[in-house]
Amino acid sequence: MFVENRESFSFFFNDHKWSQVINSLEYEKIRSNHLPSQFSVIICNVPTGNDINLLLDDIINDYANMINVFRLSTKNQLLTTIVRLNLTCVKTIDELLSKKFIYIDNARLPVTEYLASTEVLICSKCFQIGHFRSTCKSLLEYCKLCGIGIDDVKQHKDVCNSKQCCVICSVQLNIIKIIQQIIDSTITIFLILNGNRGDYLRSNESAISTDVNAANSQWREKHKELEQLKEKEKEEEEDEKEEDEDDDDEEEENEEDDDEEEEEDDDEEGEDDDDDEEEEEEEREEEEKEKEEEEEEEEEEEEEDEDEEEDEDEDEEEEEEEEEKEEGEEEEDEKEEEEEEEEEQQQKRKIRSTTKNPKRRRD
Repeated sequence: MFVENRESFSFFFNDHKWSQVINSLEYEKIRSNHLPSQFSVIICNVPTGNDINLLLDDIINDYANMINVFRLSTKNQLLTTIVRLNLTCVKTIDELLSKKFIYIDNARLPVTEYLASTEVLICSKCFQIGHFRSTCKSLLEYCKLCGIGIDDVKQHKDVCNSKQCCVICSVQLNIIKIIQQIIDSTITIFLILNGNRGDYLRSNESAISTDVNAANSQWREKHKELEQLKEKEKEEEEDEKEEDEDDDDEEEENEEDDDEEEEEDDDEEGEDDDDDEEEEEEEREEEEKEKEEEEEEEEEEEEEDEDEEEDEDEDEEEEEEEEEKEEGEEEEDEKEEEEEEEEEQQQKRKIRSTTKNPKRRRD
């Protein structure tokens, strides 16, 4: 869940503001263990020998909205005199910042706004902002000294001129070493001391500010020169565009004249084409008529062939019927002959039987 301002975050950060059930449904709320940097203030010049827990007890007596206190440390894990306070009430934070001081154990300590360190994505391959090396789409790898894009950085080290140049704006810079030293040593202290500090000054603060101001002034001059060069380039580009537009207009006029001439020629050619088309259409009609006549003749021939085939089929059927009739008659004749032969045989049998038995004859 995200909120728009500190007041809303402070409201939802308090567990007592939440109900146990939402729409008759039980839920489990998991909140972050720490507050964002907008709920923190800085106390400077706190001796490193003071106990943090005792300091927290003293502050809670005056400000009950205090959550925790811890001391800031350097990269080498060395303790500093800067203590960070985390509070949940926005009014208390604004009150401390408006007072600019807090009293602890009869000591007046300055209070400033806590400025979190910025986290910027810088690619180590092309040195552009917004992505890492793993997602870089650049085909070339840029040298971090001279800013030239090459394929192999190891081979380029032997040839590099070691002239420091900005990769982004391609301008030689002589203040990079100064800025790097300031960033490595004192930039965090500079941000803390210059955040809502009022009239409070430290002995070493002036030296820091002068170095940074000198570096910033040189940086601004370089970038002004770059802006002027860019403006000149833009003006030249605009002049070139205007010239190109004029040339384009002339070309368009010439093209229009050519188009008109082509249209006139096309009209003349169109008339000739119309006559040719009429002749072609007449020829096509004649060809179509001839094709139709040929098709009709072919159809008539096909019909005649079909009639002849039908007549031949009928003749064949009649011949088959006659042959069947003849076969039937022949079979009947054969049957009659067989019957006659059987009758003759029967008569012969009777005669034989009478000759063998004379008694039967008498009878």
